[in-house]
Amino acid sequence: MWHNMAFALTGDMGIPSYIIHYENYTKSFDEVLFGLLDFLKADFTGKMPEFIQGKVYRNFFSKENIKNVGLAAKELALPVTWEHIRHYFDDDGL
Repeated sequence: MWHNMAFALTGDMGIPSYIIHYENYTKSFDEVLFGLLDFLKADFTGKMPEFIQGKVYRNFFSKENIKNVGLAAKELALPVTWEHIRHYFDDDGL
């Protein structure tokens, strides 16, 4: 629901937003970093904490649990929210 509310609020109020998907850090870290800095109109200071890649938690859950979470998310998500999270469930038969 957090994502639904964030999309609804920023859309209703016309607030600009910048969406970052976790996996993009590992695929194109510099692109994400400098895209965010550009969005924030901030300068790169060269000081930032180390980003530790590869944190995944799917192995904590059964395939059935993951599929059921995906089905619930699909049912409860606003269309814009689902478009941004659906790729997390593509391999789960949704």
